[in-house]
Amino acid sequence: DFKRVAGIKKSPSEMTHEEIKKEVRVGGTEEVPTLEEVIEFISGRVGLFVEIKEPEISEKIAETVKNFRSYSWIAFISFYEEALVRIKTSLPDAVTGLIYMRPHGKIVEAKKIGSQIVLPQWKLGTEKAIAFAHRLGLKVVSWVINDEKTAKEVLSRKADAMATDLPDFLFKFRKSLM
Repeated sequence: DFKRVAGIKKSPSEMTHEEIKKEVRVGGTEEVPTLEEVIEFISGRVGLFVEIKEPEISEKIAETVKNFRSYSWIAFISFYEEALVRIKTSLPDAVTGLIYMRPHGKIVEAKKIGSQIVLPQWKLGTEKAIAFAHRLGLKVVSWVINDEKTAKEVLSRKADAMATDLPDFLFKFRKSLM
């Protein structure tokens, strides 16, 4: 739902596009962009994770992205294996990633469904788990990293990347390492 980012306890599926544009303001000021608007704005300048929170809209997301023809800089991620399988059915060469926090050990499942990325909650992304994922050819993105202590811990475990709610923090942290 929009509670964390805008203080509105409604999910996107409970609102029309017009209601979202009119009522929801991220951080109190920013309008919620459509997926098309985000893709057009970014246009391959940076990578993009598209998180699928409802498996039943996977095909619609795939169709939207397919219309842009070039999506090599987009990875589709989800807690739902079904959503990623649906994306792979629509876009066989799409990069996908399985997010998990429970149950433990989704690395093998991610590999079985053809994902290239696993995204464990940082506590589950142990050095041993990350090494196992790497042996299977998977990239590891630990989440949610919002403080320096956790960032240093995840870095020491050799995760490939970190996800955060605070991009400014992670940018400054990365800069401090150079």
